[in-house]
Amino acid sequence: VVQLWLSSGTQAVRLDVLDAAGRLLMQKTALVSGETIAMPGPGLYFFKIQDENGKLGIRKVVVQ
Repeated sequence: VVQLWLSSGTQAVRLDVLDAAGRLLMQKTALVSGETIAMPGPGLYFFKIQDENGKLGIRKVVVQ
């Protein structure tokens, strides 16, 4: 389980979770800060997050 924290005043409208090979594993919409994301297991993942202004960010997440 990964807990997602967003910058103050930011609301994510879309989250894509990709594995190390770039395969889309999960897609969520309308996220709030502090929301928990259930991960399929240990490994390297990439979170592609888009906010309400269309700004896109990618973060690497390692789950042990």
